[in-house]
Amino acid sequence: MFTGQFIAKGSLSLPWETTAKIELGDIVLPNGQSAKEAINASYSDALIVIENGKLGSELYFNETTETSRHLLFSITKSVVGMLAGILIEEGSLLRDLPVTHYIPELANSAWGDASVDQVLDMLVSVDFGEDYLDPQGLMEHYRVAMEWNPPGNVDYSGDPHSFLTRIVKGKQEHGHWYPWSVAIR
Repeated sequence: MFTGQFIAKGSLSLPWETTAKIELGDIVLPNGQSAKEAINASYSDALIVIENGKLGSELYFNETTETSRHLLFSITKSVVGMLAGILIEEGSLLRDLPVTHYIPELANSAWGDASVDQVLDMLVSVDFGEDYLDPQGLMEHYRVAMEWNPPGNVDYSGDPHSFLTRIVKGKQEHGHWYPWSVAIR
């Protein structure tokens, strides 16, 4: 495993060709609400509107800026899936190999006997309860590991990588659909 880091926009990035700025207040949704009202009600932090391949608007809300760090949650699945697809196509990543072939640190975790294919298809059995109110539960440890919450009274120290190594396999075998879990999705 490797340590993640903030990656700023490069100085050589190419500018988008732009179109006339799109005013969200002028767009009326089927429920009669303007797009601007809907965005405000959704607690969104940023929105990019691309129209016919051209940048129409790049908007930031709630103290978010162009350089703000932001949680990606499920977007990560799409990005990792696309990158994995490229690596599979190149022959650099083999779907039938165990995850530990690539990430040996996960040998004693829930992913220890899972295949790359099972991970990509989200068919890994994990023992991870999502009790958001338990101040000493796995969710609180997860939040501390991800540096979203300060440690406070949580008896946990570690980073996201060491947190993943502590998650154990669930009672079922890999290869089946399981209820959604923030730790594996």
